[in-house]
Amino acid sequence: LFKFALHLIALLGFALAQPLYSLLANYPEFFVARDSEPLDLFLLVLILSLVVPLLCLLLIATLSRFGKGFQQSLKLCLVAVIVALIALQILKAATWIPGTILVVAALISGAFAALAYRKWKLVHTYLTVLSPLVLLFPVLFLSNPQISRVIFSEPEMPEPDTVELDSLSALATSAATPVVMIVLDEFPLTTLLDEEMQVDRLRYPNFARLADQAYWFRNATTVSDSTLVSIPSILSGVAPILNEKRLPTLSDYPNNLFTLLADTHQLELVENGTKLNPFPADQPLSSTPQRIRELLADLTVVYGHVVLPLDLAESLPAIDQSWNSFRRAKLSTREFRDFDDFTHDLDQSANIFQEFTTSLSRNTAPSLYYLHAMLPHKPWQYLPSGKQYSLAPDALDGQIRLESNNVSYPAWGADQSLIDYNYRRHALQAGYVDGLVGELIERLQETELFARSLVVITSDHGASFIPNDFSRRASETNLGEIMWVPLFIKLPFQDQGIISDRNVESIDILPTIIDALEINVDWKMSGQSALDTTLPERSSKHIMAATNEQFEIEAQSSLRT
Repeated sequence: LFKFALHLIALLGFALAQPLYSLLANYPEFFVARDSEPLDLFLLVLILSLVVPLLCLLLIATLSRFGKGFQQSLKLCLVAVIVALIALQILKAATWIPGTILVVAALISGAFAALAYRKWKLVHTYLTVLSPLVLLFPVLFLSNPQISRVIFSEPEMPEPDTVELDSLSALATSAATPVVMIVLDEFPLTTLLDEEMQVDRLRYPNFARLADQAYWFRNATTVSDSTLVSIPSILSGVAPILNEKRLPTLSDYPNNLFTLLADTHQLELVENGTKLNPFPADQPLSSTPQRIRELLADLTVVYGHVVLPLDLAESLPAIDQSWNSFRRAKLSTREFRDFDDFTHDLDQSANIFQEFTTSLSRNTAPSLYYLHAMLPHKPWQYLPSGKQYSLAPDALDGQIRLESNNVSYPAWGADQSLIDYNYRRHALQAGYVDGLVGELIERLQETELFARSLVVITSDHGASFIPNDFSRRASETNLGEIMWVPLFIKLPFQDQGIISDRNVESIDILPTIIDALEINVDWKMSGQSALDTTLPERSSKHIMAATNEQFEIEAQSSLRT
């Protein structure tokens, strides 16, 4: 059994461990967004590289009572299945061949491999020699620079090309001003607009009510189509750099809104996917067993996408709509299945917003209230009234997959009727968010916070509803719906609405907050205050598709119309 254990370690290393290590090394955000601790990563490599082979070995040892012949057959079956998994990952590159045929071909390959394993001792020798080398896979994974940044804190990364914020007079009023900031998710500005480029008062009365008392920056755009890039840019004022990945962590963004107000305000923060809080101990964490269970559950879905051909993987829960809870969400890349299974998670997003609103209080010490709300992000199943609905299990969502830089992303197919149907569902859920914003404003007024607070409401990025185009990934043809986002900033004691069409980007939000609070800082930021009209207006806008593609358009582009 010892020799076969070495063979299992070698085979599973290539079939299971290394494919996952290779994928996860490119997405360290996967661990950051799910609040993984360094211990979680060490336990993960232990499970993938040692525990799984040992469990297979334990199964064989347990069933040895049925005789050596049965035990040998079980060994050969394991070899056949594991080799078939390796073969399938190679064969799936042939995307023009139906997935079922590729699976059959992989199983035949596995059968031949098991036959060779039984007949030729040379195969045994080869696997025995290979087994120690396979143990290098977890070492290389943990020492990968991207993963190391999750395990070990590192100094701040080099700053991009920046401009130093002009010094502002530091007044005592900044320390006495409550700050309320809401970052919505997947909310394009175009959803709010009517034909006159105004907030649609009939559909979104509370956003219109806010616009009547705040600055509405109607030409505000995001700098990234990725949540974990755009939100750190909003909170730090630092633009992303092409082909350079920053993690949404305090070590990569040490100067941000939270650290700015940490000394003067009580921090009431609800982060989602980012870890920029300077006092992380204040955030409740899941237990290690719970985090590992959820991690392994999600990795079973990820591995399915790694192994299965594209046409077969479409029936799996999607892994590019969120960073966790893949199984519970059951958001298929081909169709929405069993929406009732997701009700709890969506309820959680709604409940978090309502709990956040309830938490607003007349504190003697000023507070920073911050919420990243996962609304009106899909799945769309709320009516403006708050009533929930669900789709039939076989209801098509009209989405397909399109490739960009050799990676596939969710996109819309050619059926305009399905796209229109889904846009209406999105708009209805946006109406529900409008109601939550109304409750927020009423709560602020009840607690006598609204008038004296600095209130900021924006979104991380938009969403697109264009045939044969990406629904979330920025492209040349969907920038009008991906880039432009709502941005409302109500200054303390402001009671008159002002519409500004200046070129404002999400990196300008923190400098604007600093300006509004009249704080003196010496940080270097890419953005500038949207309130200071003496500053020259930028002549262009930029957005990153993730961090590996950049688009540039004119500052007063007509794309949003």
